[in-house]
Amino acid sequence: MKTVGSVLGEGVLRLLGHLPAGFHRRASGLVKWFMQKLMHYRERVMMINLARSFPEKKYKELGKIADQSYLHIADLITQAIWFTGCRGPRGEKRFAKSGLLECTNPQTVNDLYAKGKSVMLLNSHCGNWELMGAILDMKGPITVDPKDICVVYRKMKSGAWDEVFGRFRTALVRHRGFDGYIETENVLRYALSRRNVPTLYIFNNDQYPFHNIAKPYDIGEFLSQPTRAMGGALAIARKLSMPVLFIRWDASESWHYRMTFETIAEDASSMEIEELLRAYYDRLEENIKEQPYNYLWTHKRWK
Repeated sequence: MKTVGSVLGEGVLRLLGHLPAGFHRRASGLVKWFMQKLMHYRERVMMINLARSFPEKKYKELGKIADQSYLHIADLITQAIWFTGCRGPRGEKRFAKSGLLECTNPQTVNDLYAKGKSVMLLNSHCGNWELMGAILDMKGPITVDPKDICVVYRKMKSGAWDEVFGRFRTALVRHRGFDGYIETENVLRYALSRRNVPTLYIFNNDQYPFHNIAKPYDIGEFLSQPTRAMGGALAIARKLSMPVLFIRWDASESWHYRMTFETIAEDASSMEIEELLRAYYDRLEENIKEQPYNYLWTHKRWK
C-alpha cells in the first residue's frame, strides 16, 4: 500500500528524472560532497573493507580509491534518478542516445537464447547493477524477448518504496510485456514453472549470505578475506542445466559502462556449486582489482 511520503517521493523523482543527463552529471559532484564531507556516509565501513581487501596498499592509496568510490556512488544515485525519466518508447530513445550502457559481446547471450537455452547471468556490485532493467536498450542489443527476462531482487523493508523502485528499475521494459521482476524467495518456483521456456536470469550474487539462506558456502579467500557465499542461483542453474555467465563491468569514462559476458560453465550441472562460486569470485576479484573504485565498498560484504 502506498503512503503519502512514497507518492510524493515518486513524483519528485519523476520530475527530476526528466532533467537532462548533463544536469545529473554535474549534480554528481554535489552528491559526492554531501555524502563524503558532510555525512561521512559509511566512511568507516568503506575504509575497513578497502584496507582488508588491499593489505599491500598504503593509506594514501586507499584514500584515493575511497575518494573515487564516493564519486562512483554519487554517479549511481544520479543515474538512477535520471533513469526514472526513461519510460516507454520515448524513454528507449532517450536511454539509447545517452550511451550510458554498452555490451561488448551481446551475441554470447543471443546465440544461447536462439538455441532455446535458459542462461544464468551472475551480476555483482561493480558498475551500475541498477541498469539491468535497460539491458535490451543499451548499445550492443540483447535480442531476448522481454517476456523471457527475469531480474531477481531482494525485497526492501518498505513495501511502498519497494514497489516504487521496482517500477523505476524496469521502466524501459514493462511496456513490452515484461513481468519477470522476481523476489529471491519466489525465484525457484518461477524457474521451475518455466523449465521449458528459454529465460535469461540475472542475479546479483556477491552479497553476504541472507539470514534465511539454508546453506551458505565457505569459498576460501576473496580479496584477502575468508568469505561465505550464496549458492541459490547456481543451484537453480545446476538443476536446469543452464550455461552460467559472469558479467564484467568496466567504467571507461564518466557515465559510461561496458558489460562483457564471460562463460563460467556451458552446463552448470557438470560442476559443483563450490567450483562455480570459486570461478565467479575469481573473476569478480580480477574485475575489482582492475578498477577498485568501481565497486560498492560501503556495503557490509564481510561480517
